[in-house]
Amino acid sequence: MQLKDSLALKYAGLISAGRWFDPLHTAMEAFMEKITVSTTDSVSVTDCRSPYSLYRQDISSLESNHIYDQADAAGFIQLYGLPNFQ
Repeated sequence: MQLKDSLALKYAGLISAGRWFDPLHTAMEAFMEKITVSTTDSVSVTDCRSPYSLYRQDISSLESNHIYDQADAAGFIQLYGLPNFQ
């Protein structure tokens, strides 16, 4: 469990950096599935709010505005997919 807890921080870092397709992410997913095979609890989050949130609704959609061009993601995916890039 200590290893899982420490890897959870690394996992969160990968996701927040947009490294979903990184080989390390794939390996960590497989590890997490393996060690939680006997887990029987479930969690349901129904709401999460904060007056200090950094989330901005006006720029959150990738479809309804022109702030983000989805084609830009290809370069990031290739860059972060390189071995030993961190």
